[in-house]
Amino acid sequence: MTATFKICYFNDVCLVKNTTFYLPAPTLAVNIAQNPPLAYPGSIVQLTISLSADQAVGPMDVKVSSPGLEILEGRSFHLPILPSGSPLTLTSIIKVPDGAKPGEYPVVVSIDGRNYTAYIHVESPTIIIQNIVLKPPVIIAGSPAPYVEAIVFLANTGVVPARDVVLSLSGLPTLGNSSVDIGVLPPGQPAQVPFLINASALSAGTYNVVARATWLGGEARAASPLTVLPKADLEVSYRVSNAQPGSTAVLVLTITNKGPVAAKMVTLQWTPNQVFQLHTPSSSTPTATLLESGLRVLGDMAPGQNLSTTYLLDVSDKISPGVYFATIVIEWNETGSP
Repeated sequence: MTATFKICYFNDVCLVKNTTFYLPAPTLAVNIAQNPPLAYPGSIVQLTISLSADQAVGPMDVKVSSPGLEILEGRSFHLPILPSGSPLTLTSIIKVPDGAKPGEYPVVVSIDGRNYTAYIHVESPTIIIQNIVLKPPVIIAGSPAPYVEAIVFLANTGVVPARDVVLSLSGLPTLGNSSVDIGVLPPGQPAQVPFLINASALSAGTYNVVARATWLGGEARAASPLTVLPKADLEVSYRVSNAQPGSTAVLVLTITNKGPVAAKMVTLQWTPNQVFQLHTPSSSTPTATLLESGLRVLGDMAPGQNLSTTYLLDVSDKISPGVYFATIVIEWNETGSP
C-alpha cells in the first residue's frame, strides 16, 4: 500500500513524500473433520468445517462438493464476516451411495475460489457364510421325519456394519419362510439362522442346499449337500386257511424285498385285537414258543429275496362270518440310515 504525505514547515516550505506500507494478509485456518471416521455404503456422514482467522475477514462464500458422494445439507454458505479470533463452525451432511466401492472419496471445500480437500474413507462390510449344518445330513427316501433342519452360520468379518442383510435358502422346498430379514449385522458379530427343509417327498439322490446372503454393496453364497438314500421296497403277500369262528386259523406271510437296496434286521410285530389271538400251544417246544411269539425276526433281506413266516391264530367264537382285519407292523434298517 502506497500513501503520499505533504509536510509543510513554518517558512511555508512543503515537502511531498510517497511512502509504502506493508499490511500482512489475514491468515485463514481451515480444519475439516468427519463423523463417523469410517463410512460404509448407505451411511450418513457429518462433515464439520471449522474456520478461524487472525484478523477479521469477509464477506466470503463457502461451497462444499464431492464427485462421488451426495451432499444432503450444507452445500453452500455465505459469511458476511469472520471476526478475528472467533472460530466459526459449519456443518454438512453427506450420504454415501448404496453401491459405493471401498476407497477414499474427496470432499472439496471451496472458500472464495480457494480449494481445501478432505477425504472420506469408505469401507465395505464383508459377510461370510461359515457353514450350513444339516440335521440330519443323510436321510432315507420316504422317511417318516417330515423335515430336515438347516442351520446357516454367518458373520460380518468387516470393520463397518452391514445393512439390509437378507438370508435366503434355495435348492429344496422349505416349511415356512425361505428367507429371513436380518437387518443390520454389526462388525465382528456372528449370526445363526434355522430353516426347515421339506423332506417328505424327496426321492433318492444328492441335493445342494444353497444359502445366499445379500446386503447393501455385496452378497455371499455357500452350499451343503443333503444325501437321500434309496428305500427298500418290501412287498407283503399272505395266505389264510381254516378261518372260522372258534377255530385255529393258519396265516402265512411272505415278505419280498423288491429292492433296490438291502433291508437289515427285518422284524414283524403282531398287534393284538378282539377277533384274532395268537394260538397258545399245549406243549413248550421251541417251535411252539416261536409260533406263539408276537415278534418275529426275519433278519437281513437282499434285493429280490423273500422270506415267509407262519402265525397260528385263535379265531373268536363270538363273531359272525365276514371279513376282519389284523395289523402287523414291519420294521427294518438300511445302510446309512440315521
